[in-house]
Amino acid sequence: MRASYVFVGLTRPRLHELSTRIVRPRRSRCGEFKPGTEVLAVEQPFVVPLIDQDTGELLDRDLVGTLDLLERDANGLVVVDLKTSARKYTDLQVEASLQLSVYSYAVGLSPFANGDDVRLRFDVLTKTRVPELYRYWTTRDRAANVRLFRLVSEVLGAIEAGVFHPIVGWQCKDCVFRSKCWAWT
Repeated sequence: MRASYVFVGLTRPRLHELSTRIVRPRRSRCGEFKPGTEVLAVEQPFVVPLIDQDTGELLDRDLVGTLDLLERDANGLVVVDLKTSARKYTDLQVEASLQLSVYSYAVGLSPFANGDDVRLRFDVLTKTRVPELYRYWTTRDRAANVRLFRLVSEVLGAIEAGVFHPIVGWQCKDCVFRSKCWAWT
């Protein structure tokens, strides 16, 4: 059964507030908001060092970003990324999300974690005729952190070597390097 909720002109905090009020599990894909869930942070900036958890190598650059939402429920810490989408996410989109890997790594190094396992969730509002809110849960492990470090290290090495591969797409509209991409041969 499709939900009958319409969301217009939402900010991320307002979307979260509305998502927590959907308390008819049979009419919503996201389920009921669990009492006892504590919102720890909204739009929380972070700066953490990039450390290879296999070797202890430290990169000379920090990882900088902003978390949409950080919650603590009865099962521990939850990082929530709020999204809108034309359709539901696939399992592969959730499991392969580099953004959630970054958030997991960053929160794991933050004072919020206190040794807790970090769970990750996408709250995705579909932009369909009748919008629906979907919640997708996942986790990341130590191997994901090592992979993230190696990926960042490789990308930084390529940048320092002057490697440039244009990627043309939706992101070009506001990109300061647009002219370079379009002029690349």
